[in-house]
Amino acid sequence: MPKMYGEPRTRWGTGLVWVVIYDHEYGTDVNLHHQEASAWATVGEILKRNVEELNAPELEEEILGLLDKGNVKRALTLWKNADTGEMLYIERHTVTD
Repeated sequence: MPKMYGEPRTRWGTGLVWVVIYDHEYGTDVNLHHQEASAWATVGEILKRNVEELNAPELEEEILGLLDKGNVKRALTLWKNADTGEMLYIERHTVTD
């Protein structure tokens, strides 16, 4: 069962949500967000926590530099291209009652 994180709410209602999915060696984490910016912030936090696992100092430095500049999308692309064996992605979904 994936761990669920995200914005605390008891009822999501209808509309758009962004889902951040991080599949790693210990399981799958799922984060739900009402705002796209919040979802991208979560992606950035995940990248910062796990960038040292790349074991490639130059790439780690480049990714951290991009994150410091707020360029999470580019940092995520570099991380994905590093072939970590983990998956991290963001999806947009429409929720209906």
